[in-house]
Amino acid sequence: MEKLKKHFFLNYRLLKLAWEEEKKLLLLYFFTSALGSILIFVVYYLYKLMIEGVFNQLTLQQNQIIFLVVASYLLTEYLSRFVYYTVNSYLIEYTLRSKFQNLLTRKFTEKLADLDFAYLENGEIRNLIAKVGDTFTWRLHDNLRIVNYLIYNFSALFLSLIIALRFNLLYFILLAAFSTPFYYLRMKYGNAYWSIYSSHARDTNYLWYLRHLFTNFQTLFEIKIYQLKDFFLKKMFQTQEKLIKEYVKPIKKYTFWSIFTNLFIPIVIFFAIKNFLHAVFIKKFSIGDFTFFLNTLFTFSGQLSNILLNFGSIYENDLFADDYFKLLDLKNKNEKDNEKKIVLSDGFQSIKFVNVSL
Repeated sequence: MEKLKKHFFLNYRLLKLAWEEEKKLLLLYFFTSALGSILIFVVYYLYKLMIEGVFNQLTLQQNQIIFLVVASYLLTEYLSRFVYYTVNSYLIEYTLRSKFQNLLTRKFTEKLADLDFAYLENGEIRNLIAKVGDTFTWRLHDNLRIVNYLIYNFSALFLSLIIALRFNLLYFILLAAFSTPFYYLRMKYGNAYWSIYSSHARDTNYLWYLRHLFTNFQTLFEIKIYQLKDFFLKKMFQTQEKLIKEYVKPIKKYTFWSIFTNLFIPIVIFFAIKNFLHAVFIKKFSIGDFTFFLNTLFTFSGQLSNILLNFGSIYENDLFADDYFKLLDLKNKNEKDNEKKIVLSDGFQSIKFVNVSL
């Protein structure tokens, strides 16, 4: 429970920062995400009506109605894609990302400028600064993007369950049960990746130092003069290989275990389709109902998996967000009054500079 509270508080702080930077854009971001989810189910329903119209061999007057349904289906399909992919995931997301990253960068640089020298000479704090500086521009914004995805995911999940009540809720419950291991796996191996990054901070800093040697003209001149290129490049390659090996380990484990957890999902979907087709054959449901059920089932399965994966990603990113806020929350050991003070003294009348030169 304490860990859950901590993750909630971290994301609250991130959302608060984004809210303070751009309120209207953030609201529009989340609103268009939910609207995109709603529109996709309108598309499914209009598709159901279109299929039923074709199979029921409508009269001439009804044929005019079906063309109206087809036109509505195509318009809604276009509108749903435009709202979610163009407005939400492109226009608003890119604009909000630039503003949010600028805000994070300002706070990061302001904090570094205000830190005591004692912190800057502390090895642990320098490692913390290196970790934060390497990840905050994309890890922290990624959580904002994932929260937007979760709004879409939960909206779609809620609508799927409402529709499932009309058909068969059991298959949706089974899909939820078999998809749950995704969250545990992503959380476990996301934490492993962060631990690797944290425990190998010295190697990461060393890699940055080696790169700096080649990008700083003064040190680059010395490398060329003393012919040290091969020596430093070998050190860089060895450090990179070590970090890559440690980075790939949790990814391989996650992929291996995900294969087994994924096996049950298509089995559940197979029996759901098989039983629903039987209901169509005995005229309990129409062919249009079948398409509506199928689209809803696949959407539920996909969005549920996305929710679990997104929660895992948030958990992983929170570990880096925690470092960012640890840095921002550092208190200087020697807090001084920033107010100007006027020192009055009657001990001297003037100041003279003798034998001073540049």
